[in-house]
Amino acid sequence: MELDITFFANLCSAIACIIMVAIGFLKKKDHIVIGQCFQLAFLGAGNFLFGAISGAIGNFLGVIRNLILPKSKKPLVWKIVFIVIQIILSVAFFNSTINGYTGDNVNVLKIIYWIPVLYTITLTCVLDTKNVNVFRVAIMIAQAIFCFFDGFYGNWFAFLANILTVLSNGYSIFADARAAKKAKA
Repeated sequence: MELDITFFANLCSAIACIIMVAIGFLKKKDHIVIGQCFQLAFLGAGNFLFGAISGAIGNFLGVIRNLILPKSKKPLVWKIVFIVIQIILSVAFFNSTINGYTGDNVNVLKIIYWIPVLYTITLTCVLDTKNVNVFRVAIMIAQAIFCFFDGFYGNWFAFLANILTVLSNGYSIFADARAAKKAKA
């Protein structure tokens, strides 16, 4: 039995997706960030195998960002550094990705390619927030945007997980608000 790259790409994505959805139910931001490191590593590997280089770059930078930024004494500097690195690497790989693409929708790819940059900016901007629900809303926005990216590349595990992540984080925000309301009563 011969296994192709698509199998391994989907396997990495499936593992990442299980982690991604489960993260939505975590209560502490530190645990969410640690879970994201594992999720992003598997997604990065899957994106690389799918040929979604800008996604792989964003995912691997996300792991490094999540390890450095929350402990940093200069979070604004690190935010700028990670956003700039994401943009520079995405620009550097843009032509090779577009020229290497064999599908019909190359003009769509030229737009879709930049979604990981938006994802990075969205999460990087709020990574140092103390409010877990602000962080969850940013995750929801970023994952909703990433649906288009994963759909374009046919990464259906990740596409479904993006939707489930939005729902699990939304549920956690709702559950936290309900618990806070009960505590006041």
